[in-house]
Amino acid sequence: MKKITCEMCGSTDLVKKDGLFVCQFCGCKYTLEEARKLMIEGVVEVSGTVKVDTSSQYANTVTLARAAFQDKKYEEAQKHATDALLLVSNDPEMIIIQGLSVLGQQHYTDRLLDITAIENSFKRAIDSINMITEISKKKEIISKIEAYIHSVFPIKINELNRGIKHMDDLDKIFKYGGDTSFVSAEYRNEDMRKVHRMGCSMQKERYEGLLISCDKTIEEMKKELLVLEARKNKETIEDYLINNPEERVTYNQKVQELETRKKMLEAGLTEKEREIIQAENDRENHLTPLQIKRKELNDQISELEKQRKQLGFFKRKEIKAMDEKITEVKSQLPNDYDVNKEIEEYSSSAISIITALKREANELRTSISDIEQALGNIKSELLKKASA
Repeated sequence: MKKITCEMCGSTDLVKKDGLFVCQFCGCKYTLEEARKLMIEGVVEVSGTVKVDTSSQYANTVTLARAAFQDKKYEEAQKHATDALLLVSNDPEMIIIQGLSVLGQQHYTDRLLDITAIENSFKRAIDSINMITEISKKKEIISKIEAYIHSVFPIKINELNRGIKHMDDLDKIFKYGGDTSFVSAEYRNEDMRKVHRMGCSMQKERYEGLLISCDKTIEEMKKELLVLEARKNKETIEDYLINNPEERVTYNQKVQELETRKKMLEAGLTEKEREIIQAENDRENHLTPLQIKRKELNDQISELEKQRKQLGFFKRKEIKAMDEKITEVKSQLPNDYDVNKEIEEYSSSAISIITALKREANELRTSISDIEQALGNIKSELLKKASA
């Protein structure tokens, strides 16, 4: 049997109440006849050119929805957003406020919320944004939606964390003893506490997953808008320069000079970064003269000790001579103080060199950044002229 699907939000969670079918997600109500049509025919579109001016009513309703959402009056915000969508069904801001208002009304003690409807709200809002052609309008709406999402999800996730902690605290009270008079009958049962803790954990995981997914989609849209904006600006500037050949010559000359300078600086930075890597490797692997001497003498001692072990027990004269030789070589080993002092002196010198190289690299980066800023200013000024 085909499910009834709400034509406002796409949810299939409808319950019959007082003779009407009520969507549990957005609150939209349907008569029995309307519900039958939704089952049999789906969403019915009316064609024609009937025009009703509801712009004033719509603007007022949107204002009310925003204000209620801002004040965290989520039930009221849901109602106003739903009313606004009855007038303009593809308003992405109202779609997201409607969905988030349902989430906002949830308490961590409630039953698990089917977040499919909230996911659908986000997808519908994104689809509506993609229908907008004006880049600045898209940026504005995306910014609002991002702010709305982060005004609700983190709060709800924190509430679920508190719910989990509350169950943990109750477990400790019942385990080690304490005042349990404030504990409701439901949570006096250990199994019920486990069920509730598991429910909070599952819901938290769902919310966190959906928040990550929303953030990823929004970030991708932002990047796409940056590309579109840059392309549009480039086309605007090119059209302007075609019609203003004298400015084109001046513009091209300035840009070419700056970009040539930028390439030279970038080449210098690449070389400087290579020098830094080489200097750091040299510092890490370098052996001072005393370290080299100590290594050579230790190698010599090891070889002599190896030869001594190979001498027979009765070759006492040879053993004694070998011991004297080993002692003599050991006496030539530099002491640890001198070795460490030499290492510190070299390390200090190497660090000074590396620090100087990094400072030079940062100066190059600053110069490159200044050129990029200058290029941006030139293009911005020209864009203002072209857009005037």
